[in-house]
Amino acid sequence: MEWHKIFRKIQVDPSSHCNARCGACARNITGGEKVDFLPLDHFPMDIWERMVVSDLKNASIEKLTLNGNWGDAGMNPNIQDMVKLWTKHHQRASVMIATNGGMNNESWWAKFAPILRQASNHRIQFAVDGLEDTHSLYRRRTDFKKVISNIKSFADAGGNAQIIWTIFDHNVHQIEQGAKLAEELGCVDIRVRRSFSEHMHIQDKDENYKITTEKVKDLKGFYKQFHPRSDMPQNDTGVPPLEETFDYSTGCPWYNQGEIQIDPWGTVWPCCHTSIHRYADRDQWKLKDNKNLMLPVLNYRNDTYGADRFSLNKHTLDEILSGTFFNVDVKEAVEKGKWWACQTACDRKAI
Repeated sequence: MEWHKIFRKIQVDPSSHCNARCGACARNITGGEKVDFLPLDHFPMDIWERMVVSDLKNASIEKLTLNGNWGDAGMNPNIQDMVKLWTKHHQRASVMIATNGGMNNESWWAKFAPILRQASNHRIQFAVDGLEDTHSLYRRRTDFKKVISNIKSFADAGGNAQIIWTIFDHNVHQIEQGAKLAEELGCVDIRVRRSFSEHMHIQDKDENYKITTEKVKDLKGFYKQFHPRSDMPQNDTGVPPLEETFDYSTGCPWYNQGEIQIDPWGTVWPCCHTSIHRYADRDQWKLKDNKNLMLPVLNYRNDTYGADRFSLNKHTLDEILSGTFFNVDVKEAVEKGKWWACQTACDRKAI
């Protein structure tokens, strides 16, 4: 593996702040308050500037994804300036942002659209998980009407909005209505996806209920396109399957696609699934037979190379990606299915 030579896609978690309390999120306790060990931070702007301008100066980046493993991209107060800087130096790269859309106001989202249109292609994925009576059962503490107003403002200002609908037993009957709503809002498409968690028990203060997926476990998926735009390449608007198809030639789809993950604190990981190892030493990660299946990776990285070896606060991106961990250790882990993340997310069998 030669990560420093092949990477062309970057996923960045811009913030560990979030306005929502989703039931399956690693940052929350059964849909309630955040876990006490999670520091609330935004991606450092000085590190972002150095990475975008200097570290990636000679890189041919195809796509930037601002995702939300530990928070929501829209919670970072500098997110618009981050995108402005990115498009100035990497205009040929597409930009995709995932958000629940429940923060900020209509004018803020309208202002964001022309900023994103400076990229070769852009899209914001808004998480809408039902209609007014069901959306907040999973996407807790988000206001459905506010989310819808923000989506409309963004789309009306020329932004490419996509609705991502996570299906559960309580909202599967509303998919067609959701598609109609997406079209009325001016979205380019709506995509239905499965939940990573089959059963959730929400327990928060006066609330106590279960979220199930029994009725939808065999659903093949749903996708509908409405408003293809001239600035969206056709290969980015084709009908995607519910389960994305990856090249498994090396056993690692992230490596095969030349993609890496960077968390809100500037730590670089091989993928979003391994980035959760940052807090693997916590008791809540005892996943099987009361054993912590993620802790060995964290201990190995820290004991062998030191915790700062993978931090952009201490090293350039090239220094991190050209190191032994990414090019030797990850390769061995993938080939032998050594890591829990590889076993569960990418079906790598332990040898």
